[in-house]
Amino acid sequence: MKKVIEGLPKSVPDKKITFSIEVIGNTTGHKYVGDFLIEVPMTRALSQVGVALAKLNSGIPHENLDSGTAYLNNAIAYLTVNLVEAPDWFTSADGIDYGFETLDTNVATYIFNQALDVVEDWKAKLRGKKPAKSTSK
Repeated sequence: MKKVIEGLPKSVPDKKITFSIEVIGNTTGHKYVGDFLIEVPMTRALSQVGVALAKLNSGIPHENLDSGTAYLNNAIAYLTVNLVEAPDWFTSADGIDYGFETLDTNVATYIFNQALDVVEDWKAKLRGKKPAKSTSK
């Protein structure tokens, strides 16, 4: 017998969302501009974020890190799992940088916050509600 989950829409919006950023680096004053493609995280991806976060924290409990490091690690973990496309300046040639090799720590957290906003907008649309604000294309 097939189990049906009630309340799910028959069609789900595309889970891949493009958004653009323009941010000034807090240390260098460099202007970062780019387009990003993020996939709305499903349960598996959220689990993978937790694993990536544990690796970034090097086994140190998240609550034992200073708030800036904890937030930056959370941002990097989320983006490494859920970003589908990003500018070369963010991912680097080998695809594993995600903002670690920049002096501007605010860039990764800014991208993370924008990603969270567009994902929340997607969820609002899924529930049939008007998004709070949209930075997606």
